[in-house]
Formats: sequence, structure tokens, C-alpha cells
Amino acid sequence: MSEKVEEQQMSSGSSKSSDNEEREKKIAEIDKLLAEGKKLELVQLYEEAVDKFELATNTATEFFGDFAPECYLPALNYGKMLTQIARIESVNKPFTEKLGAGNDNNEDETEDEDKIATENEGSQDDGKSEENQLSEKKVEGGNDEEENGEGNETKHTENGNEENVEEENEDTEDDENELAWDWLEVARQICEKQEQTHFWLERKSDAFFALGEFLTVAEEFEQAISEFEKALHVRQEIYKPSDRRIAEVLYMMGLTYANNDDFTKSSEYFERAKNVLENTIEDREKDLSKEEIKHNQELVSKLKGEVEELQGLVLAIKEKMTDSTESAKSRACQLADAVNMIGKKLNSSNIEQQNQEEVNDVTALLQHKTPKKRAAENGKENDETKTKLAKIDED
Repeated sequence: MSEKVEEQQMSSGSSKSSDNEEREKKIAEIDKLLAEGKKLELVQLYEEAVDKFELATNTATEFFGDFAPECYLPALNYGKMLTQIARIESVNKPFTEKLGAGNDNNEDETEDEDKIATENEGSQDDGKSEENQLSEKKVEGGNDEEENGEGNETKHTENGNEENVEEENEDTEDDENELAWDWLEVARQICEKQEQTHFWLERKSDAFFALGEFLTVAEEFEQAISEFEKALHVRQEIYKPSDRRIAEVLYMMGLTYANNDDFTKSSEYFERAKNVLENTIEDREKDLSKEEIKHNQELVSKLKGEVEELQGLVLAIKEKMTDSTESAKSRACQLADAVNMIGKKLNSSNIEQQNQEEVNDVTALLQHKTPKKRAAENGKENDETKTKLAKIDED
């Protein structure tokens, strides 16, 4: 019995050892893919980067399961990269396409190209004899209907193909957007399933922040603000009030409110972000003074660079605050003008209504008195009618 137990323990131990080896191999493979994706992201090769993150995500979920802790980083990075690509496509989308209009300029350019091509063909035909030109005209005249018919069919087919391509592109964008949201949600849910330590709270705040960024790109601004508020709440719990990661969320909330045309709120959050960064600068300058005393040149250089960067961010946020304040004033003026215009229109319509009522009253009186007037005029020819009308008036 003891020998069998020992054999089972040995086999069990070897199985666990092989499982651990396989697990470590998968983790190393995933880490390598994530590192490669990050490098590609840094050089702005986003399409190649998203392929790496997708492969890392698939590898992690197939081996560990969708909601395993090991899947957090692949899912988060994959969703964020899909969001980045969607942001770039949104920015690069032609203005006419954003408005839902057709690309009329391209059509005009095509017409101009056709005109040039026709003129070139005409100049090449100058050496032809008049007889050849006349015979060609006859042939062309006989084939006009057929050519027109074929041309219409071709145009119809081309338009149909263009519409199909546009529909396919829209479907692809929708699928990618849905995919980005799904994987960011997976990352968030993974965090929710873990013990709420500082480590996992930090990761959860990053997931909320990434969801907010996605919703901003999707122009779902109110939902985006909700996700940013969740990220802010978590970060305020785990970081110092002067931590620049708190300023990051406040800044994004300011941008989102601005995109949603709420410039008063936007200015408020920009102000809060600026205050946090100014406190961060104070902390860094204190650290800088300490390191200068220690003559730690490497850290001194690093801290100086960070302080300069933070000061640049503060200036940029001040500009955003100015823009938001001016936009808020402009919006207030526009609203005031709109209210005045509506008030004038309402007053105008009331006056018109009163005038119309007065006109209607006068018209009614005229209509009431007109038969008598007309009868009186005709009374010059008919004394009896005039006498009767006079008696009616006296009565």
C-alpha cells in the first residue's frame, strides 16, 4: 500500500510540476506579446500593436479562462488600443462624412477629370478627315441609346458598390467598438472579482478610466463622465491628493464636459486639475531640494524634467480654462439672444393675433353693414327699399 501511495504522490507531483511549467511558459509568452505591443504603440504602429494585444488576449483567455487575473493586462491593453484606433479614425474622418453628406468635391473632381480626358481625346482627333469624323458621329448617334443604357447601369452598379462598401465599413467600425467595450468590461469585472487591495483598486481605477475614454470617443459623454467619476473616486481613496493621476481624471472630465457643451462644468474641472498639478509641483520641488543636498545628480535631473513637464501641463490647462470660460460666456450670450428673439417673436405673434382679431371684428361689422350700404346705394334707383332700410335703422 505504501509503495502505491508513494507512486501516486510522485505522479501527482510531476503533474503539478508540468502544469506549473506550462503556466510559466504561457505567462512568459503573454508578457512578451504585451511588451512587443507596447513598443509598437510607442512608435504609433497601432494596427500592428492591436494584433499583438489581440494575440496576447486570446492566449490568456484560452489557457486561464476569460475572467482569470492573468487576463487583466491583455484585455485592458487590447480594449485601449482598439479605442485609440477608433479615436484616430474619428479624427481623420472627412468633415462631409461626419455630417452625413456625400463627398461632392470628389464628384466635381471626377467630372473635371472627365472633361480634361474628353478635351485630350478631341485634340488627338484633330488630324482625322472630316469624312471619318462624320461617319463616327453617325455610328455614335446610332449607339447613343445603348451607351446611355449601359452608362446608367454602370453608374447604378458603381453607386451600389459604394453604398455596400460604406455599409461594410460602418459594420466593421461598430464591431470593433463593441469589441473594445467588451474587453474593457472584462478587465473591470476581473478587478471586481479580486480582493480589493491597493493593487487591484489601482487596476480597477485604470479600467474605469479606459471605459470613460472609450465612451468619450463614442460621444456618449454623460456615460463617460459617470465612468470617470468612478475612476476619480477610487484614485482619491488610494493616492495622495497631489497625485498627478487624480489630475489626469479631472482633466479628462473637463474635456468631456466641454465636448458635451457644458463649459461651466468644464472650467470647474480644469481648475481642479490645475490645483492638483500645482500641489504636485510643490511636492516635486521639495524632493528636488532634498536630492540636491544629497548630490544625487541622476535623480535631480529626473525631478527637474518632471517639474518642467508639470509646469507645461499647468499652462496648457490654463488655456483650456480660458477657452471654456469664453465659451461659457459666448453660450450665455447666445442663449440670451435666443430668449430675446423668442420673446420678440411671441410678442409679434400676439400683436398679429390682436390685429387679426381687430380686423376680424371690423370685417364682421362691415359684413353686417354692407347689405344696408349696398341697398342704400341701390335705393337711388329704388325709393321703397331705401325707405325700408331707413325704418330698420331707426328701430
